[in-house]
Amino acid sequence: MSRRTTVVIAALLACAAAAPTWAINKCTGADGAVVFQDAPCAGKGEALNVRPASGHVNAASLQAAERSKREVASIEQGSKINQAISRGEPVVGMTRAELDQAMGAPTKVNADNYQGRRKDQIIYERRGQTWYVYTDDGVVTSIQNRPESSLAAAGPGVNCPTPLEIRAMETSASSIRLSEAERVERLKQIGEARKCGR
Repeated sequence: MSRRTTVVIAALLACAAAAPTWAINKCTGADGAVVFQDAPCAGKGEALNVRPASGHVNAASLQAAERSKREVASIEQGSKINQAISRGEPVVGMTRAELDQAMGAPTKVNADNYQGRRKDQIIYERRGQTWYVYTDDGVVTSIQNRPESSLAAAGPGVNCPTPLEIRAMETSASSIRLSEAERVERLKQIGEARKCGR
């Protein structure tokens, strides 16, 4: 062997030997349970030499990690949307169908089709506030919520129930558990709700 080859081999061996190792002890307890610890075993056990990971990660592991992150984000977004639907409020990321489910029928829709993309401004006037919901190709991208001004709120009109609230009242009035007197009272309330604001 040449001197140069000998130096290269010696350097490689030195690098391999320089990689840190840790002694981990695999101990078996009196109950037969296996425990890993850095202290020597009191009873039965063996020492294991462990080298740290090289830092190289294969592509499949990275892809699996990214896929897991996307799945978690999707589940969190779905949960956020379901909570918003139950509160009757819009949230960014909702589809138009989910928005309709949360808010009911809109008061007004301003539609735009620009370069093949549909963009809508959907307006919901609700008790004491107006929601401006913006969608891009059927997905909510931004939301504005404006409370009524004090002048408008002090006007002669009373806060009227939304169409969604009226539908809920109708469903409640059709319950088989209601007495006839309760049903008549609820139907009267529904009639007043429908007349509100007219």
